Amino acid sequence: MAKAKKKIGIVDFVILGILVVCLVLAIVGLSIDQWTTTEEVFGYTEDISFSDYLDRVSEMQDTINEMEENGMDSAEAIEWVDSMLEESGLGTLTEMRAMVAFALITVLLLAVAAVICLLNIIFNIGFFRFIVLAAGVLALVAGIVAIAITAAFCGELLIVGAGAALLAVGGILGGLTAGAGFFLGKKK
Repeated sequence: MAKAKKKIGIVDFVILGILVVCLVLAIVGLSIDQWTTTEEVFGYTEDISFSDYLDRVSEMQDTINEMEENGMDSAEAIEWVDSMLEESGLGTLTEMRAMVAFALITVLLLAVAAVICLLNIIFNIGFFRFIVLAAGVLALVAGIVAIAITAAFCGELLIVGAGAALLAVGGILGGLTAGAGFFLGKKK
């Protein structure tokens, strides 16, 4: 018996390429120093990077843990931290945590979609198309939620920076690409 040939279309490679570009966009969004920024005042802006927010979430959680160890109720400790943030014109600790979490989830889902897309090209397993679609759609949703939460967190003092915008574009475009790949790619 003759072995069946793999049918790999150019569409599969284009989809993989776009997913990789979207993943790079999202990673660059996390890496640059302008996750949020202030409006220009006297020619000066203050940029805050994603890693600063990641560190702040960790520091605030440590502060809450210390307050709990000193006998303060968990809800009171979180309320105190939230009031400090709101007095500074920012959103709450919960919004900051969600912003960080959804940004990381977006990158992770884009990476999963790209890797599974590559595995689908190599091993020609049709079920992988569904996994790529699911990861892509979830990345799209996570990217939208991440940019929405970032905008809500910014409040009156900050505006969404280029980093958050790049992450959102990567997540949204990656999700749309995975959907297109599902419907345009060759059925195995």
